[in-house]
Amino acid sequence: MGRQAKSVMVSGILPLVMITFVPLLLNRTGLEVAGFPISVFWIFSCFILVPGCMWTGWVLFEREK
Repeated sequence: MGRQAKSVMVSGILPLVMITFVPLLLNRTGLEVAGFPISVFWIFSCFILVPGCMWTGWVLFEREK
């Protein structure tokens, strides 16, 4: 697998899965974090996680060395 394909997986596909499918799976549980449903907490956590994934993909695979 090439560097660009790895970058796309880390920077694009992983955040898409985190935002789209994980809340659907978490919504079925009755868990709460600080009084909020776990799916709401997860979406707000993605505000930090998605840029982190994009930064990681850039640093590891795209940045000129």
